[in-house]
Amino acid sequence: MRPICERHYGTEHLETATVYNNIACVYGGRGDYTKALECYQKALAIREKVSPEHPDTANTYNGIAVMYIAQGDNIMALEWHQKALVIREKVLGLEHPDTANTYNGIANVHNEQGDYPKALEWCQKALAIREKALGLEHPDTASTYNNIASVYYNQGDYAKALEWCQKALAIQEKALGPEHPYTAESIALMERIRTP
Repeated sequence: MRPICERHYGTEHLETATVYNNIACVYGGRGDYTKALECYQKALAIREKVSPEHPDTANTYNGIAVMYIAQGDNIMALEWHQKALVIREKVLGLEHPDTANTYNGIANVHNEQGDYPKALEWCQKALAIREKALGLEHPDTASTYNNIASVYYNQGDYAKALEWCQKALAIQEKALGPEHPYTAESIALMERIRTP
């Protein structure tokens, strides 16, 4: 049986791609990366055919990259982030928050690979955009602070890691509240930093 979106919109409609993309996000959130990648590929087949340089196509590339990171395949993750980056820099520009999201993703891959100088370089690029476009108290800015903290932690520079983590946590507690999952992640990172 075909999904409702395919019956209603057709197999090559952007709304159908959006539905597949959203389903992929749900599977990814549940840890079912195989099904998530299947749905992302269905969304991608439509998006690349109908609108290959659209920001939504870049969103799907980024989603695929995140699934590969979750599976520990940093090489594939970097490849998909680079595809997203080409579109986002060209279509959205070098100062758009979505471009910063991809910079952040690339930084995470380099951090996972142990290439800390490159990770910090990409974090700084993301941070410059986020601080300018979103402000110093936005949760996405805090996310980059946490990424920087993680890089310093992995390098063994616990003082700098703690400094960046505290900045992130202050924003998250204020903007998201103490019970939010992102706030909890910052607290967990801070505990790891304090007890290396």
